[in-house]
Amino acid sequence: MTFAEADRRYADLKQQFAAGALTVDQFDDQLHELMVQDSLGRWWAKSRESGEWHYYDPVTDAWVQALPPADKPAPPPPS
Repeated sequence: MTFAEADRRYADLKQQFAAGALTVDQFDDQLHELMVQDSLGRWWAKSRESGEWHYYDPVTDAWVQALPPADKPAPPPPS
């Protein structure tokens, strides 16, 4: 999945959530599916509330808000 695809899917999910078609748990589960791994191996996720991108920094054990890198598809995560 690319960042652009995740952005489009997030907009759809946010609309469904706002309309009451998804529970909080369903929305969170779908957001988890939108995570994207970049070429450096960093995992990126959309914020539930704002839709902004964050990447996980293992050094600080925190999610850091940032703009994602150029949109290049990464290989799918291992099963």
